[in-house]
Amino acid sequence: MRVMMTAAILLASAGAAVSQDWTAYNEQGMVGAVARWPSGAILFARCDAGQLALLTPLAAPVEGGFARAEYSFNDGETAVETWSASADGRTVFARNPARFSRALMSASSLSLRVTGDDAPSQRFELNLPSDTRPLADTLNACGDTLTDSRDALPLISAPQWASRPNASVIQRLYPLEAAASETSGVAHVACVARWDGTLEDCRLLSETPPDMGFGEATLRAARRHRLEAAPQQGADPRRGMVHLTIRWELS
Repeated sequence: MRVMMTAAILLASAGAAVSQDWTAYNEQGMVGAVARWPSGAILFARCDAGQLALLTPLAAPVEGGFARAEYSFNDGETAVETWSASADGRTVFARNPARFSRALMSASSLSLRVTGDDAPSQRFELNLPSDTRPLADTLNACGDTLTDSRDALPLISAPQWASRPNASVIQRLYPLEAAASETSGVAHVACVARWDGTLEDCRLLSETPPDMGFGEATLRAARRHRLEAAPQQGADPRRGMVHLTIRWELS
């Protein structure tokens, strides 16, 4: 993965930072939008080879490839997600970059706390730019819509699974080209969970490496997942959004 900017310059800010503008980024076919604050905080959205990413560098690296992200917009309800981290642990990536980017476009402030293994929590209180055109252009470049009714659904951060595909099923779904070349991969998808536990409207968020079939295989595997059923609340059959990550490795 290409390094787009130096991660070490990001500093945690205890107070609200002055709002900055989104700046358009276009280099080597990559479209992006960057917002920087005097505290050193950076938000960077990018569309690279058809995949959208929303990332922020960290002052202190996290270990293990993942970090806990707690965030809220406009002092609203706090969402908790597991975000992936770069190999050096100095950059974290939003789990659902399109949804997060749309929230950035409609909000005036962001509170973000990132916690990793053996690393202090890093908290950012940011006033968000009002001109979001470069961010909108980045979403459009990756084919993502500027509005999505699924964004109103709550995130199911700790799903309780009633059933999941076993190892033999996962092996059968392994992409043939990747298996032939003994290539491993990882893909992230987001699905709408119904109150009866079934998943629908699953969409690919990212796959690495691209164009090896791991995204489609993960979508097929997602259809075999089922949450524990819960009593329906209200008329909407949609219970919330759930994320799935599958790491594909040959046994």
